[in-house]
Formats: sequence, C-alpha cells, structure tokens
Amino acid sequence: RKAVEAQDFESAASLRDKERAIKSEMDAKQDEWISLQKSKKLLSETALPIREIAYTCGFENEYYFSNFFKKHTGTSPGKF
Repeated sequence: RKAVEAQDFESAASLRDKERAIKSEMDAKQDEWISLQKSKKLLSETALPIREIAYTCGFENEYYFSNFFKKHTGTSPGKF
C-alpha cells in the first residue's frame, strides 16, 4: 500500500480549488446569459428606458449594461 504524502493532499486541495473556480465561472456565465435573455425580452416587448432595463437586469448602471449588451449581441441596446 502506498503511503500518503503531503503532495497528495496538496494535489487534492489544488483540484478542489480548480473545481470551485470553474463552478464560480460557470455560475457567472449562467447569470450573464440569464441577464442577456431578460434584457432582450424587455427591450423588444416593453417601452422601458434602457436605464430601467439595466437596473431590472441587475446592472449598477446603464453604461456597464450597454457595454455588456453590445459585447454579447454586436449591437447597442438602443438599436436592438
């Protein structure tokens, strides 16, 4: 039977850290996708101002929202 060495514990801890980082990244991507879908729906089905849509979708300000939206759709929210 192989003796357990300190590097085995380090490898396991490192793997757990990587798993947590990947899960965190995936959760963030999922949240972004949900925000994007929600914002597209609000832009196409309501007359809400972009500022209100940004806040409704969880963005702190409309400028960040506009940059995010354009990055993911290729167009600004105002032209969507």
